[in-house]
Amino acid sequence: MAVKRIGDIIEMSQELHSSMQNILKKKVDAATTTGLTSALEYLESIEEETKSVIEEIPEPQRDNVLATFVRYYPIDEEDEARQIIENNDANDIPTLMNSMIKLQQKLIDIYDFCAIDAQIPEVKKLMESIRNYEVTKLHEVSRQLSEYQFQR
Repeated sequence: MAVKRIGDIIEMSQELHSSMQNILKKKVDAATTTGLTSALEYLESIEEETKSVIEEIPEPQRDNVLATFVRYYPIDEEDEARQIIENNDANDIPTLMNSMIKLQQKLIDIYDFCAIDAQIPEVKKLMESIRNYEVTKLHEVSRQLSEYQFQR
């Protein structure tokens, strides 16, 4: 466990999503498929939703919320999420989508820890909002993976 700022946690999440997006873009360039295109759209939508959730925080409070520290930040979960990105050399859609699912699960765990630890209601609401959106998107990717595997 470690101490980490909310703004840094969101930046880390965006960095991991961006890295996964770059991996998928390289694969899409090689072979365009509906599954990979959907996965890219999914990652882009998460970033847009995260921005909009942050923008929902009133301007005077936003800097304070993003500067708030989480006392019991699960650094091991972040390390595992980074390993998922670093060890991703998949060439097939199911493996890529499984990597996305694993990454999402790690990020959801991180947001859960942050929401539980949050002492400030605005911080708790922000972490829960991002977490809930990521859970929704995780279900979509899982469903897409199941459909893709069923079609094969």
